[in-house]
Amino acid sequence: MVLELEGQFEKLDSFYLEDGGPPPETAGIWHRRCLEESPHGEAWYRARLRNHVAVRRYVEVVTTSAWTVVRHPRTGETLAFARAGASLSLTFAEGRPRIVAGGAIHRVDEEYNLELDDRDAITVVQDALTSVGVFPVFALLEVLGVADRVVHPEALEGAVFRFDRSLHDEWQPGFVSARVEYGVFVPDELAPHVVRGRTRG
Repeated sequence: MVLELEGQFEKLDSFYLEDGGPPPETAGIWHRRCLEESPHGEAWYRARLRNHVAVRRYVEVVTTSAWTVVRHPRTGETLAFARAGASLSLTFAEGRPRIVAGGAIHRVDEEYNLELDDRDAITVVQDALTSVGVFPVFALLEVLGVADRVVHPEALEGAVFRFDRSLHDEWQPGFVSARVEYGVFVPDELAPHVVRGRTRG
């Protein structure tokens, strides 16, 4: 099970595939740590960078030993691709990031839909949201058995799912919708390219 939080997972779509690129069987959703520890990270780096530049017309802004930053000339959307396979959106809402060793934690607050075959786990989340209004993200990661897959755990310190009354009607057995508040670690070398005050795409 992969919890789809920015900076913690990678969605490797099959439309990135081409001759000489990543093995087709590696397409799918990965924990970021698993991709970085696999032999396929750099192949996916090349495939996604090529697609964004050659097909989607993003412009390369800078390349370092570890990252390449691209920006769309019309929308200003700014993305970073790591040679080890990770990717980051560098667009964040207004607000001061929290400085940590090697970088900064940028706050994200967004709607999150969670669907699990384990209905008991969803019930635990739903009960907490209705009774106290929040449920810790790390508690869910522990329930799912994937807490050891987290990269930069400092980014998820204090991260919570938060009850939103407007989303409550969507709840079902095995499904819950809520706000999620968490952080994304951005390394120092990418700090000059962070875009603030824009809506995340």
